[in-house]
Amino acid sequence: MKAKKQLEYKLKGVRYISSRKPIIIGDNLYVIFVYEKQASTYSSIKCFNKENFEIKWEYEQEFVINNILQTEGETLFICCMNGSLIELNKENGKKLNQFDLEISRCGHSSQMIENKIVVGGIQGNTQCTCYSLIPFKKLWEFETGGHSYTPLLVNDLVYQCTGNYIRCLNANTGALIWEDYEEESYLFNPICYKNIIIVGGNGVVNFYEASTGNFITQIKTEAGKSIYQIKEEDGNIYFGDGSGVFYACKLSIEDEELSINFLWDYESEGSIESISAIKGSHILIVNDDKKLLALDKTTGELIWKANVKAEAKTAGILVNDNQIYASVSSGYLFKFIEV
Repeated sequence: MKAKKQLEYKLKGVRYISSRKPIIIGDNLYVIFVYEKQASTYSSIKCFNKENFEIKWEYEQEFVINNILQTEGETLFICCMNGSLIELNKENGKKLNQFDLEISRCGHSSQMIENKIVVGGIQGNTQCTCYSLIPFKKLWEFETGGHSYTPLLVNDLVYQCTGNYIRCLNANTGALIWEDYEEESYLFNPICYKNIIIVGGNGVVNFYEASTGNFITQIKTEAGKSIYQIKEEDGNIYFGDGSGVFYACKLSIEDEELSINFLWDYESEGSIESISAIKGSHILIVNDDKKLLALDKTTGELIWKANVKAEAKTAGILVNDNQIYASVSSGYLFKFIEV
C-alpha cells in the first residue's frame, strides 16, 4: 500500500506561511493560512471545493486567526488572537458580525459545546473566559496567572492548562473545582478518556481523575521533549514529541484501576507538534521532516510515507470520505488517497 497524491495547492505571493488543521463541512474544505505581507502579519481563510481544490471564497484580515468554530447553522465563527470573534457566512465568506472578547491576546478556543466556547489568554493576558455565542455574551472569567493552552470543554467542565498547572473549572460558573501543579514541566492540551484527563508536557504524559484531580500516574519518555498533542481511540493513546518519536500505549481500566501498556514507538526524522489522525488500521502523522507517515496502529510498522514539501509545525491532517488532507507550512495543501 502507498499514498497517491491527487491534488496540491500552494499559496503564493506572501512569506513565512504557516497553516492550521483543515476542517470540512459538506463539500467545503476550510484552511487558515497565516503569513507576512507588507511587513505585517495577516491571516486568510480559504474555502476550497474538497474534490478539486477550486477556491470558492476567501476572507483575509490583519493579524492571526487561531481556529474555526463550526455551528449547526449557516455560519462559522473564527477566533482571532487579537481578541475578536468573527461570524462568517460559511457558503460565501461574507462577514456577518464581530464580537469583542475583551482579551488583548488569546489562544485557540475550545470546541463549541452547547453554544459555548472557552478561550485562554496568552502573551501577557492571564484570563480564561467562557462565552455564549448565540446570543453573544460573556458568561465568566477566571484568572490563570499565565499563558494558557487550548481548553477542553466536556461534561459541563473546563480543563485548562497554564504553565505548570492543570485546572478544572465549572463550565457554567467558572468556579475552580480542582487544580494540580506539575513540578517538572509545563502542561499543554488536555484530552478526556472515560473518567480520566490525559495531558502531555515536556517528556511526560500525566493522568488525573477527572472529577477530583487526583493524580493517577505518569508516563516519562527517554528524550524528555515536548508532547503537545495526544490522540485517543478505543483506549489506545498516540502521541509524538519534539525529538520525532511517536508512541502508542494501551489503557485498561479494571476495578477502577488504570494500567498502561506500552505498545510501540517509531523514530521519525523530524519534530512532531501537530495532532495525528486515524484512518482504518493506520495512524497518520505529519512531521517537521516534511513527511506524511502512515503507521500500523497495532505494530508501529511504517506502511507508507509521502513528501509534503514543508514542515508541519502545528498544522494537521484530516481524513474525510477515505481521502487524506494535509496542510503544512509554506502554504501547501495536499489531498492523498491510499492505493
